Amino acid sequence: MVQYDSVARPPSTNMEIFDLTRSDHNPIRPYKIIALLTCEGAVQEEPEMLNAIAYRARRLGADCLIIRPPDRTYSAWSAFGERRLFNAQAAVYDDSSK
Repeated sequence: MVQYDSVARPPSTNMEIFDLTRSDHNPIRPYKIIALLTCEGAVQEEPEMLNAIAYRARRLGADCLIIRPPDRTYSAWSAFGERRLFNAQAAVYDDSSK
C-alpha cells in the first residue's frame, strides 16, 4: 500500500466500486486518490485479493475504489504457476471545486 495523505477518516460504509478491468467507467464526480492498494496472488485468487483491497480501502475511509487491470508476474517455481499483482486506487470525492 502507498498512502498519499495522512488524513484520518472514519471507515466507509457505502463505498462505490469502479472496475476498469470490465469497463472504462471512472467516477463522474471529482475525486482525489488517497492510496494505491496492491495484493499479490494466484490468478484464481482474484475474488479474495479484491476483497482484501476493498476492506483496506473502506478502513481508509475511501468514497470509491477504482480497480485497475492486474499486472502479470511469473513465479520462479513453475509449481506455483502464474501470479498476479492485483491493484486499485482508493479515492475520496472532492466536491470543493463547486
